[in-house]
Amino acid sequence: MNNKERLPREQIKINGEIRERTATHIVTGAHGYETLCISGYIVEHNEMGEVIHNSEN
Repeated sequence: MNNKERLPREQIKINGEIRERTATHIVTGAHGYETLCISGYIVEHNEMGEVIHNSEN
C-alpha cells in the first residue's frame, strides 16, 4: 500500500503553456469534491473572456 500524501491537482492552459495548480483545501459538496484554495497560477478573465490577471502565488 502506498502511504504518500495525495494532493488534488489540476492543469490549466495559459498563453499556450500547460501549468499545474495544487488544491490546498477541498470539501465535499453536492457535485463531489470542490476546491476552496489553490496554490499555483491564478487567472482572471474580463466579460469578453480575455485574460486580465495572470500571476503565480
